[in-house]
Amino acid sequence: MHLVTLIGPGGIGKTRLAIEVARKMSTAEPADLDGVSFIDLAAVRDAAGWTEAVTAVLGIRPEGTRPVLEILIDRLLLLGARGISMVMIGRAAEAEPLLRRTLETATSLGNRRLAAYALLGLGGALVGPAVGEACQRLDDAAGAFRELGDRWGLALTLSTRGQLALLAGEVAAARAMHEEALAAAQAIDNHYLQAQVLDMLGLDAASVSDLAAARDRYAAAAELHIRLLDYEGSAYGLSGFAGLALAQGRAPAAARLIGASGYARQVVGTTIWPGMQSTTDDLAAAVAGALGPAAFAAATAAGARMRLPDALRYGLAATAERATSDPFPDLVSRLRPAEPVASGRAGL
Repeated sequence: MHLVTLIGPGGIGKTRLAIEVARKMSTAEPADLDGVSFIDLAAVRDAAGWTEAVTAVLGIRPEGTRPVLEILIDRLLLLGARGISMVMIGRAAEAEPLLRRTLETATSLGNRRLAAYALLGLGGALVGPAVGEACQRLDDAAGAFRELGDRWGLALTLSTRGQLALLAGEVAAARAMHEEALAAAQAIDNHYLQAQVLDMLGLDAASVSDLAAARDRYAAAAELHIRLLDYEGSAYGLSGFAGLALAQGRAPAAARLIGASGYARQVVGTTIWPGMQSTTDDLAAAVAGALGPAAFAAATAAGARMRLPDALRYGLAATAERATSDPFPDLVSRLRPAEPVASGRAGL
């Protein structure tokens, strides 16, 4: 946050200048601020007066017996949640200013939990353009969540931070972060987070060619994904199985699993997280290179027609150590019709 203080005798135009600068910043292309409000604090003498001045200008009114400060924090939580959701659907550039505003305001209010979640979201938004700052924000968030005893926030943060460590070649650090994340998810019995972190641990193992350990992790995650019918999480699990199948020399199976992964994302309208984009692209290029463009396209199209539970079970069967044949023919009669997904959860 940058603070500029205008000093001078009364009546020389300090307030008018500040308002004009703010107005120009808010109407610039692209806008530097998402809306500007002038809050007169001249008569404020205590914290209660500050809260009243801010909420009055922002149009926040009391709701029954709820304090207006509590309502203001709820609004900030919604702003932060909006930013995080924008990161999930591939709009990180738009999310970044929202999350920075949330972090600044939460810090000024002394709300450590809200600030920690803003740090988590900001770390995700910065993975593409500023990975160094992203790592620092995520490290700060993890520290805050540990102090707060917030295991959900800690598991999610370390899952993301560990992936960045893996991309940097820091395999041992990535595995340590993901093990801590898994312990946190297990402590709160959150199966969605457990499945997500297990997939990350599978990738950690695969990165050092420990295929047996990788499959064990992916298999444990797949059992949870099947039970939860978790499309977004399953997409990463299916990509993990695809990488494993390629490493085992089973390129056709890898291509089908890539197709199933893409379909899972299409159903729920999510994009590949920036920290996983290069890994996903490299995998697709390697499989396409092994099969050739035409065979790769045909296999991914077939894989995209598998229903989610079938696709996960196929990943399990196709990567089994003792698999002697591709189990895909057994699933042909269960494939969905070849049609695009418009929205919703068609073709479960």
